[in-house]
Amino acid sequence: MSLRKSFVLTMVGRDHPGIVNRLSNILLEHKANWLESRMANLQGEFAGILHADIDARQFTALLAELQKLQAEGLQIIARETGSDSPDSLDLRTLELEVVGTDRPGIVRDIADVLTRFEINIEEISTEFSEAPMSSAPLFRATAHLTAHQGIDLDAVQMAIENIGNDLMTELRIRIG
Repeated sequence: MSLRKSFVLTMVGRDHPGIVNRLSNILLEHKANWLESRMANLQGEFAGILHADIDARQFTALLAELQKLQAEGLQIIARETGSDSPDSLDLRTLELEVVGTDRPGIVRDIADVLTRFEINIEEISTEFSEAPMSSAPLFRATAHLTAHQGIDLDAVQMAIENIGNDLMTELRIRIG
C-alpha cells in the first residue's frame, strides 16, 4: 500500500480555453486524484483552487510538470496539507446570506463580526449587480460557516444587521 499525499493548488493567470483540460491531464498523468475545486473567470483572469491527493512518490514529479504551466503564464502554488483537522463534533454548520446596497467595506465588516464570534468562513461567494428596478449597485454574499455549538445566533444576526440599515441578512443552521 502506497502512502498518499494530500495537497492544495492555487492558480491564477490570464484566462483562455484549455486551462482546466491541461491541468487535469497533468494530474491524471501522475495518477493524482482530483478531490474538490473552485474555479472562475474573474474579469478575464482565471482563478482556481484545487484539492487533490497523489502517491507520495509521484509528488515531486508532479510539481516539476506543473512548472510547465507557469512557463505558459499560469502562476501556481502547491501546498501540502496536513492531516490535522479541528474536532468537528463541537461545530455546527451555518449558512449566511447578505443582500444590500453595495459600498466599500461590506466584506470587511462582515468578516469582523464573524471573527468576533469566532466563526470560521469555510467558503464565501460574493457578487455585484444592479437592482432590477432602480439600477442601484447591489451586493450579495453567500457564505458557508462553522461555529461552536453554544454560539448565540441571535447575537450574531443582530451584529451583522447592525453593519448597515440597508443590509438584509439571513443566518441559517444547516445540520451536516
